[in-house]
Order: sequence, then structure tokens, then C-alpha cells
Amino acid sequence: MEPSQDPQYTPEQEVLLWAIRVDPTKDQRVAEILTSGVDWGNVRETAIRHGILPLLYKRLKGEMADLVPVDELSTLRTLFMANAIRNIRLAQNLLKVLDLLAGSGVEAMPFKGPVLAVQAYGDFSMRSFCDLDVLIHPNDLSRAYRILTDQGYILTDPGQMSIMRIFKIIQGKNLHFTFHDDILELHWKIIERLFVVPLDMDQLWDRSLPVSLNDRMVKTLSPEDLVIVLCFHGLKHAWQNLEWLADLIYTVSNHPDLQWHDIVVRAETMGLKRILLMGLFLAQKQGGISCGLEIENLFTSDTTMITLASKIQLNVFQFPMVEISFINPSFYLKSRERFNDKLTYIFYFITYNVLVFLRRTLRQITRI
Repeated sequence: MEPSQDPQYTPEQEVLLWAIRVDPTKDQRVAEILTSGVDWGNVRETAIRHGILPLLYKRLKGEMADLVPVDELSTLRTLFMANAIRNIRLAQNLLKVLDLLAGSGVEAMPFKGPVLAVQAYGDFSMRSFCDLDVLIHPNDLSRAYRILTDQGYILTDPGQMSIMRIFKIIQGKNLHFTFHDDILELHWKIIERLFVVPLDMDQLWDRSLPVSLNDRMVKTLSPEDLVIVLCFHGLKHAWQNLEWLADLIYTVSNHPDLQWHDIVVRAETMGLKRILLMGLFLAQKQGGISCGLEIENLFTSDTTMITLASKIQLNVFQFPMVEISFINPSFYLKSRERFNDKLTYIFYFITYNVLVFLRRTLRQITRI
């Protein structure tokens, strides 16, 4: 059953939640709020922090322009255009990286960033992102590393590719590069081993589909795989950023032909059914999406999921946002439905923190 009452949000927070909805049920309420007046500085800064300023501007301009002060709408437009220009540049840089890798025989697949903007919103100006994410095959890691560093890309942590830290490479999932002011994350996995998710990367590659980016067709995650990945990513960070929920809301809304049965089966196979349902439940509650009767029936069968989702709704505007390494692991344990997954996560969590402690200790010793 659902919680007895909805969380209480400030008028400014209600406006932001309205901005990520895809249905009109909150339009009248938001019109009343804007008529009464809001703290526009708070609305603007929180929208930026949560990565939803493009959505906020588009909805206000298209539906509530008469209720927004002219100077505030102009400020939002300036910020929207700056984000759009930055996204265009990043999309162009992404294509250059893909060409660079392909030219040396490295198959690469972008995800998140501009391709997610296209998949979810149909327009990469409608999403805020500051880095690029590219997936490669694990066997291509060394070659891709050489290609990028030869072109001037710099590891943010130079020791990541050293023999002393090869264990970290095996356990991790990506390398972080900088190039001028840009950040590139080179992934060979999407989910860290720490979280005990048996995601079959070969099948993920096999199911990839093309999307159009700057009139170029590039492969990325299938919509069904994307829904699962978005639900997991949001949960991993306790859904503390409205942009992650908006991505899920608009992905579902703009793909009415999603194969829901396949999505549920894949999630259940990986032990992520509860995490999937939690994300979809939040997307329904806060975004107004419809996932069909099959999914809605599954909502009512998992009271633990409802309880966890209710806590998330209460804390979505918590500030400062909690970093992933500080999230209470008990929350993650409750979000997993299989006992063996919980047990393995505890083992990995303890091992991971022991390794972090040893690494910090070694660094301190070498500085003495």
C-alpha cells in the first residue's frame, strides 16, 4: 500500500517537481503558487543544482510565461542558452573521441551525456551534463588508454594505470580523463562489482541500438536496458538529483513501445526488481508517467519498496547532497531482494573499505 500522505514541499520545491512532470495534473497548483509569488533565486539555484534548469525554463516559457517576472524569464533563458551551447560543443567532442577510437579499431559506445538527452528528450539542449561517458570492451582498455593519452587526454589520477593499482582497475569500472576543460569517463563496466549486479555486458552490447547525434548515427543502450540502468543509477545515489528522475520520466514517456515484460525479467534476473520498481514508482508519483497495469500491480506487492521510496521522497531536496561513499549501506541492502546478493555486498563493502584504508595509509607513509 502507498504512504498515507505525500511529503510536504515548499512552494519553490513544488515548482521544480512540476517542471519534471509529463502530465498536467499539477498545472493549476503551480499557477496559484506563481501568482502568490516565489523566491526566484531559490528556484533558479536549486534547479541548477539538480540539473533541471532546461526543463524548468521550457515549461515556464511554454505554459506559465505570464506568471513569471520578465527579468527572471530572461535570466533563465540566458542560462538555458549557455547550457545548450556547452552541450553542442560536448556532443561534437564526443563524436571526435568516437572517431579517434574507431580509427584505431576500438569499438566504443556512448551513454549518458548527449545520447541520453536525445533518447529521453529528443533534444540534447534539454539536459544538463558536464562530462562524456564512453563504453569500451575490457580487452581494449590498454589500447584506448594509449590512444587517448597520445592525443593529450590526462588521467585525473595518474596512478590508475600503474601496476601497483591494477587491482583497482579490475575492481573498478572506469578511468577519468581531462582534456582542456572537459571530462571524459572511459568505462568497461557500467556498474561496479561492489554492488553485486550480474549485468551481462556482452548482451548489453548486442542489444544496443542507433540514435542520431548531430546527424550521425551512433549506437547506445537500448531503451529497455536504459530504464534499468537509470533506475539503478538513481538508487545508487539515493535519487538525490531531480535530473536522474527526470531522465527516467522522459525516457519512459517518449518510448511508449517499451517492452515492459522484458524489462522486468532482465531486472529480476539481476536481482534488481525492487530497484526497478522503486524508480518507476517515483517516476509515476513525481512525473505522472504510466507504466501499464503489469507494473502497477507489482508496486502493490512490495511494501518494502514503497517504504524506501517514501523515504526518498522526503529527502530529495536534502542539501548538501550526500556522496555515494557516505550513503548508509543498510539502505542499499534493503533495496535488494535476494539474500545472497545482500551477503556478497556486505563482503565487498567491507573489503572495499579495508582497501581504501590501506591505500590512504600507504599514501601517508610515502609522504613521511
